[in-house]
Amino acid sequence: MIKKYLNEISISGLLLLFIGAIIGHTLGAQYGAWPCGVGLLLGVFIIVYKACHWKEYERDNKRNIVIMLGTIILLYLMMLRR
Repeated sequence: MIKKYLNEISISGLLLLFIGAIIGHTLGAQYGAWPCGVGLLLGVFIIVYKACHWKEYERDNKRNIVIMLGTIILLYLMMLRR
């Protein structure tokens, strides 16, 4: 049932992240945190759902793993820079 809504959920999560980033830069971090948090939760939900159904989404899962590793490395480098 949720399979047909995966694309819409992922797009709405990305839109919320984008809106939250814009609000965070213009109005302040306390206002932009909520849309970003909801967008991240939707993204995590999609990743967990696809991980539980590995055979159907094997290509997407491999891409998600590479994206997560890249993000972790980027965050680590940002922490070292400070």
